[in-house]
Amino acid sequence: MAPFKARVNAICPGLVEEGNISIEERQDMANQIPYGRPIYPDEIGKTVKWLIFLTARKL
Repeated sequence: MAPFKARVNAICPGLVEEGNISIEERQDMANQIPYGRPIYPDEIGKTVKWLIFLTARKL
């Protein structure tokens, strides 16, 4: 997309902590992901806000 001067962003959080799985299941899943723990919804929101801010600055 660079030749068209278009910016492309994606948010792919993986395991999101929603409180609906057991501690054992959460730990098993967390051991399989590089970050080592689930991500929380507010962290996703902060990332979205950051990307919007960066995009708005480029306009």
